[in-house]
Amino acid sequence: MVRRLWRMTAFLVSSLVYCSGVQLWSLTKSGADELRFRARAQHLGARWLCFLLGLSVEKRGNWDSVPGALVVSNHLGGLDPLALGSSQPSAFVANKKMSHWPIIGWVARQMGVFFVDRGRAREANMLVERMQRRLKAGVPVVAFPEGTTTHGDTILPFKTGVFEPVAQEGGHVVPVFLKLTSVSGHEGDPPQKIISWAGGEESFASYGWRLLGLQDATITVRAGTPIPSKNSDRKELAHAARAAVRELAEA
Repeated sequence: MVRRLWRMTAFLVSSLVYCSGVQLWSLTKSGADELRFRARAQHLGARWLCFLLGLSVEKRGNWDSVPGALVVSNHLGGLDPLALGSSQPSAFVANKKMSHWPIIGWVARQMGVFFVDRGRAREANMLVERMQRRLKAGVPVVAFPEGTTTHGDTILPFKTGVFEPVAQEGGHVVPVFLKLTSVSGHEGDPPQKIISWAGGEESFASYGWRLLGLQDATITVRAGTPIPSKNSDRKELAHAARAAVRELAEA
């Protein structure tokens, strides 16, 4: 209980102070400079939150070998953005529902996360424009194309929308597989299930309370060979990226 309350207080206070500072400093930036600034700020903020939660991140492979790439990963739960964000300055694509979450939605916006309702064509077009702006500025964009979370025992078919900004272009897609490799401070469930938040099986408040109680955890960020996007359409890229993530999962 004490650990949870201390971490919650530290998260609220540090997020308020840090994000307010980021917002003020961002007023001195514009265009690509602002996008790169927010990516760096998000990176430092993610590293701090990893420390606060006792989360260690082990990087393997070619995660940062290609600047300004689309990074696609499997999706376990709330620790995924921290693990990936602490690995390299980047921007995130998130479900629009997240923007309405108390505090977390506000923090995400300050850190440069942009939200999309994939069911609306107009927002899908805006997603392409926003992603291309960041990629052209040299900022990697991270997306979870499964569109939902799992317990890590399968890789769901990838939705193709996030691949549109790099399709037919001269960029790259970096496949990433996230795996929980160790955890302590929670008994009873399999380790992988402890950090996952799959299928709406519990409220986010309950899930977040569980994460705050972890003593420590380690997530491995395993990146594969970058996939060239030139002369490929979004369906081809989605298929190739999913196959690459599945190979990483089996390695």
